[in-house]
Amino acid sequence: MPFPTKTPVLLDGGTGTNLYKAGMPRGVCVEDWVAANPAAILERQAAYAQAGCDAVMAPTFGANRAALGGYGFAGRVAELNRELVALSKRAVAGRCLVAGDASLTGLFPEPFGESSFAEILELYTEQFSALRDAGADYIAAETLMGLADARMAVLAARRAGLAVTVTFTVEPHGRTLSGGGMGGCLLTLAAMGAA
Repeated sequence: MPFPTKTPVLLDGGTGTNLYKAGMPRGVCVEDWVAANPAAILERQAAYAQAGCDAVMAPTFGANRAALGGYGFAGRVAELNRELVALSKRAVAGRCLVAGDASLTGLFPEPFGESSFAEILELYTEQFSALRDAGADYIAAETLMGLADARMAVLAARRAGLAVTVTFTVEPHGRTLSGGGMGGCLLTLAAMGAA
């Protein structure tokens, strides 16, 4: 199934909120909990596909080595991405696309933090390669704080050979949390090939 070229693209919604309603405790590793409690995601994503969405996002939001490392699961990047994409594929049964969902790594690039661009890019590349190998149809890099992370996500998706969409968390005054203007972000990401 090709990446949708129509607009708007209808996506699933509120996965985290719905997982809490399904009994997921706060403070756990979401990816590990979903892998251990697959019915929670299968039911919801099947309902989204039945309702006619164009894509669901695999529950891989924080399935990168740095974020998983906070729970002692740094070595489970490939395993969790594979299991969670497989669950989403099973839930939608070919009725819509499955995006490999990704967000912030938890590390901040210099000069805002102590991590290098190359280090964070490698985290995204590792996860996106695992998502590609798991059969994700594209990458959905979501709720990013600024252009630096978005650029790294787009570069990593290109390395993995997958289309990528990007969403930002935006302040009421229309700027990203890192202070960037949306016009510059959109122009840069479009030039880099974001879908």
